[in-house]
Amino acid sequence: MYGIALVISALVFEAFGWVLTDLVFRSFPQAGPPEAIFWDLAVILMWAPIFLLWPKRRQAVIEILKRHWRPTVMVAVLGAIGSLMLLWALTRISAGLVMLFEKTGIFWAFLFGVMFLNEKVSKGDLISLGLGVIGLVLVSSKLPDTVGVAVLLVIAGAFCYSLGSYWVKTRIPKVDGLAFAFVRITILAVLVSLVFGIFGRIAWLPWPAIVLLVLANSSIVIGGKACYFAAHNCLPMSTINAFALFQPVFTFVGVWLIMGDSVNGKEVCGIVILLASLLAFVLVQQSKKGERSDVDSN
Repeated sequence: MYGIALVISALVFEAFGWVLTDLVFRSFPQAGPPEAIFWDLAVILMWAPIFLLWPKRRQAVIEILKRHWRPTVMVAVLGAIGSLMLLWALTRISAGLVMLFEKTGIFWAFLFGVMFLNEKVSKGDLISLGLGVIGLVLVSSKLPDTVGVAVLLVIAGAFCYSLGSYWVKTRIPKVDGLAFAFVRITILAVLVSLVFGIFGRIAWLPWPAIVLLVLANSSIVIGGKACYFAAHNCLPMSTINAFALFQPVFTFVGVWLIMGDSVNGKEVCGIVILLASLLAFVLVQQSKKGERSDVDSN
């Protein structure tokens, strides 16, 4: 139960952070993706001394920077592009929809496995993909045409995240997950802040907006990630991934409670179908791993 409580806490922290960011974008028109990531960097710098005082993590950070700095920078660049896409989409659609469409990254990861790792396609994979397409169509059908660009941005951002995960899997084996996440997000935030800062595209925000963004980023980076990685000590990865698929539900609830957004029956049906397809897809992939383990043991 402790592991499940950690996973649910991680989902709540991350959902809360995205909802607060959504609130800032709606309430302060001058706020945008560059400002959100800039204050992300501020949160990282605020918490970095505490993180680096931990000898094991400090050594892991040094090891990553010494041995894997090239692929780490590549993953950070992909993460920066993906984050900007998601945040720009958030200026047009709600946090709940951003989180929902971001989960399609699971399908991208599957395609990378088929194309580059010679993984086989099963009937379960095809059924899950088909259900996912139906869910996406139902959720997107009532959205204005101008919002379609935002949906495409989220799906493209999910592609960048999945490509980064594939890069880690193939180029940086047996990496310390928490230390790598710290290095990646630090490089990501520094790169984005430098680029937009040089071109004068980072605006100074009112103090309420700054406080909300710092709180949002602390909730995601500190609360969400800390609980997520702590859960790895209690639960198998497949269970964590299955629970993580329900993060959009927490985000939709947060948007509804804080900003009063509503969804119609067709959208609810599409959300349920899409989440069911994602969950089925994870379970199919897990069963494949189980079958391969049995074959290897024999």
